[in-house]
Amino acid sequence: MRSMRSTLSATIAGAALFGAAATPARADGRTLFTWSGTVDREAIIVMRGANLDTQGDGFESVREARFRVSEALPRMSGTVSIARADGRGDVEVIEQPSLFNGYTTRVRVRDRQSGADRYRLVVSWQGARDNDRRDGDRDDRGGYGRNDDRDGNGRYGDDRNGNGRDNAGRGGAVGGRGDAGALRWSGEVDAVAEIRIQGRRVEYVSRSGRSLYNVRFDVRGAGLPARDVPLDLRRFAGRGNVIIAQYPRAWNGWTAVIKIDDSRGGTDAYDFDLRW
Repeated sequence: MRSMRSTLSATIAGAALFGAAATPARADGRTLFTWSGTVDREAIIVMRGANLDTQGDGFESVREARFRVSEALPRMSGTVSIARADGRGDVEVIEQPSLFNGYTTRVRVRDRQSGADRYRLVVSWQGARDNDRRDGDRDDRGGYGRNDDRDGNGRYGDDRNGNGRDNAGRGGAVGGRGDAGALRWSGEVDAVAEIRIQGRRVEYVSRSGRSLYNVRFDVRGAGLPARDVPLDLRRFAGRGNVIIAQYPRAWNGWTAVIKIDDSRGGTDAYDFDLRW
C-alpha cells in the first residue's frame, strides 16, 4: 500500500495544480486540496486537519499520487464536495466530517474497468449553518496489552466479560476524559474481516477468505460509551483498507464496527488502534 501525508507548512494553493481544467466544487466553498494519481481498482483519500493520506487496495493500485493541501479541514461540520478534472471511474465522498468522526473526510476513487486510469480532483468544503460544537484535541495514549485469540476458527471471538487486561484500570481514563478509552487490535487477515466493539465486549469474524488467526486485542480505559462519541482510527500495519463501517448509534446498540478489506491474495498482518 502506498501512503502519503502532507501538512500546511509544505503546501501551496491547490487549484493551480490543474489550472483551468477543473472548476471549484462549490463557488462559495473553500478548496481543501487538489489530488492527482493513477488508480487501478480503488483508492481512498483521507483528510483530517491538514494531514492527507492516500490508501490503495493493494500493491500498485495507486501510482504517482501527487497532492497539494490549500487549507486544513475545519473542526466543524460541513459538506465536502469534489470537482473531477480527469478520470473514467466513480469518485465520491464516502464520509463527511462531523463531531462523531473527529472531523475526518474520506474520498473514494473507484476504477471498475480493466487497467488503470489517471485521475485529477479538486476537493472543497462548505460550512454548515448549524455547526457542531468544536471537539478539542485529545491525547489518548495508553499501553498495549495482549489477549490471545482462543479459538482462531473464524467464528466470532470476543471478550464478553471484559477480561482483557486494562492498563489504565476499569474506571480510569486513557486520556483524561472519564469515558475515554481505546481498542488495540492485531491479527492475520485474508480477504474481509469485521471487528465489533460494544462497551468492553469485542467480537471479530472473517466475512470471506480464511479464518482469522494470531488475533490479539486489548480494551484500555473506559468501554465504548452508549452514546454518540467521536472515533479516531489509526492503522499501524496492513496493506488493505481499514475503515469505520459503523459508528455507535442507538439503532445498532451503540456498537462500533471496523471493516478490514484485503483484496490481494493471501493473508497480511493488520494492527490498528480505535480511540473514543
